[in-house]
Amino acid sequence: MTHLRFHYRKEFYSWLFGSWRKPDLVILVSESFRREEIGKIHAVAPDTPVKALHNCIDVSEYPKGGSQEQFASDYLFYPAAIAERKRQIQLFQVDRLLQEEGENLRFLVAGQPKDKKYWELCKQESERYPGNHIEFVGHVNDVASMYRGAFLSLTLSEYETFGYSVLESMASGVPVVGYRIDAVEEVLGERTYLVDLDDIEALVKPVVELNGNAAQWEAYSKRLRQRALDYFSPDYICPKLLDMYADVLTKRSALRHVDDSTR
Repeated sequence: MTHLRFHYRKEFYSWLFGSWRKPDLVILVSESFRREEIGKIHAVAPDTPVKALHNCIDVSEYPKGGSQEQFASDYLFYPAAIAERKRQIQLFQVDRLLQEEGENLRFLVAGQPKDKKYWELCKQESERYPGNHIEFVGHVNDVASMYRGAFLSLTLSEYETFGYSVLESMASGVPVVGYRIDAVEEVLGERTYLVDLDDIEALVKPVVELNGNAAQWEAYSKRLRQRALDYFSPDYICPKLLDMYADVLTKRSALRHVDDSTR
């Protein structure tokens, strides 16, 4: 039984699912990821069931969201490894547009550089906008405390298999603004503040809208936290995982019984 979390080429699946290790079940962390990978998996492991099961989160480890203290906060939080597909460099344009709108918001960007060339580009962009409000804080051990003080959480990635930071934000009751990609939409659900990929001007609008409306901010905050509780808690996800395991074991037992009866 194999539980995969990341994106692999068909060649990798061919190595992983050799004749000596054919899977009974493959579990992927989102339906959108399952749709992408099922063809690659079936190319090397035909007829193998491929199912989606979301990551879960212990909401009790994160501060209760929807507080006026968070709404009054002046920083937007973007937790992600510093890499090109995460689009941190666009924050400088977002910041400039917000300043033009009269919004004086800070950006805290948590995460270690994974791409040195891209990290250099980010630093060069910072020099181009000397009045920017963007601070790269590196790796953060206590990420829950960062959400505790955040006004909004950003997700600018061009691709995710799941988007765990989005779920952390939901658990913290921190509204999420970002780009519309399949996995993130799947986690956030309906009635969100997502915009088309790379539409930076459109991205600024919900930030301004939420910053000017405490009731709207609080309603979004509560809705996201409740969704995390309802659909991504261990109490919801773990029984589904156990059911999947039980189904595999039942089928294996039935096959063994057939084999024994034909000997």
